[in-house]
Amino acid sequence: MFSFFNFDNHVKPQSLISINNYAFYDCYSLRNIVIPSSVKYIGDNAFDNCFNLESVTFEPGTTAMSIGAGAFNNCSRLSYVVMPATMMVVGEGAFGGCSSMSTVEYRGTKAMWYGIRQEIYNEPLLNASVIYDGSPCVIDGGVLYFDPFTGH
Repeated sequence: MFSFFNFDNHVKPQSLISINNYAFYDCYSLRNIVIPSSVKYIGDNAFDNCFNLESVTFEPGTTAMSIGAGAFNNCSRLSYVVMPATMMVVGEGAFGGCSSMSTVEYRGTKAMWYGIRQEIYNEPLLNASVIYDGSPCVIDGGVLYFDPFTGH
């Protein structure tokens, strides 16, 4: 198991196919990450306990994607995630302990979102406001409003 402490922002190489279990476990100074479109799987507890992590963005063009159990567990400052439309599985507790989670920008439709196999202990992800397919929204008093006919 490796732990890294000196990252702020980190972009993985485009040839990367998976991020191994515990790859960035306890990486306290990791703040924002961009997962390249070549990644198909994020291993169990890959970013577990990265409590300063604030945002995760999956690049457009990501193909069939799965997130392992506890992958982002205890990332207590994680508030914003951009997920690909090709997300298939969110493992048990992948987002457990992400108490600041507020917004998920999902690049698919609402019907596709509900088709993702989201296993137990992912309440922070399930309780976040979801923006579907990059649709424009208006935030009013903490509530997201979207009218599909006007686009506002």
